[in-house]
Amino acid sequence: MKQKRIIYTLLILMLASLACNLPGVGTTATPTVDINTAIAQTLTAVQPPQPTQPAPSPTAAPLDSTATPVAAAPATLAPSPVPAASAAPLPTPCNAALFVADITIPDGTGVQAGTGFVKTWQLKNIGTCSWTSSYQLVFISGDAMSAPASVSMTAANIDPNGVVNVSVSLTAPAAPGNYTDYFKLRAPDGTIFGIGNSGNDAFWVKIASVSPGATAVPATPVPTATLGIIKIPVLTIIPILLLKPDLRVTNISIQPVPVHANAIQNIYVTIYNGGTLATSGSFPVKFWGYPGDPNPCGWVVTQSIAVGSGTVLHCTYTWNQAYLAGVNSTAVVNVGNAVVESNYNNNSYTIITVVH
Repeated sequence: MKQKRIIYTLLILMLASLACNLPGVGTTATPTVDINTAIAQTLTAVQPPQPTQPAPSPTAAPLDSTATPVAAAPATLAPSPVPAASAAPLPTPCNAALFVADITIPDGTGVQAGTGFVKTWQLKNIGTCSWTSSYQLVFISGDAMSAPASVSMTAANIDPNGVVNVSVSLTAPAAPGNYTDYFKLRAPDGTIFGIGNSGNDAFWVKIASVSPGATAVPATPVPTATLGIIKIPVLTIIPILLLKPDLRVTNISIQPVPVHANAIQNIYVTIYNGGTLATSGSFPVKFWGYPGDPNPCGWVVTQSIAVGSGTVLHCTYTWNQAYLAGVNSTAVVNVGNAVVESNYNNNSYTIITVVH
């Protein structure tokens, strides 16, 4: 009701204002205001405030009706992953060697200064080419020890998987100390090759040169016990009782490299007897490609392994999945302690294998 009174009051004031501006009343012309418009404006002014509506979202400008519609570009679908093709394993190289054992001068052997000695390694041919008398043992680096630049490697042909003893004559340096020389092999075409998974690792001789007059390999004194007037060597019998083999794995080699999943790999496991007695009887050896492998390579060695000698065992093996971060591959000799040894703690040997 109050609102209607305000409206009527405003209408009266507006009519009065219009009357004052009728023609002839004043000299200044005032634009004519439509009564309906005035009423509408007045009603708007007195209406209570309305909640503000949110501004409409911007929209694209309307298309010209005469323009040719443009079809929307089809959504681009991500391409389906294409499985990578399995890399073919690398072929076994023509020239490749595997270290088997130190036949003479184990690492750290003491040799009198200025004295000549012969170092002999046992190597296995794991390549596809036969080694002939044209193959050579070559000096690579080290303390020289009067090493020749090269010597003939073998007088007979050594076919793939054959084993040969390779020797070189050296001289212990005059100054006492520890010395190391490194060697590799050279094919008739000049190709230099070595051992290890890469086929390019050197093998070595390490000695301790001792002063003239000193004992190269110190003898262990034998204590005696006095019984009346008779002196009896206490250790006369005991060393014989302590003579035992000491089997160990000295190397695992995998060919070819790099290793690929689902590809046949050649596994070479080198075992060595570092004890004081040759083995007798048979003993098992196993190789696991990864921890928990249910199908390891396995051998039963029946031959006698002489002291300071060894042999290389071979099998074919396949990893069924990739291990790009590397996986532990382990070989164990004398599994289950089938033969009595002086030391069982070095029967296991582990390498990290990266499988692509």
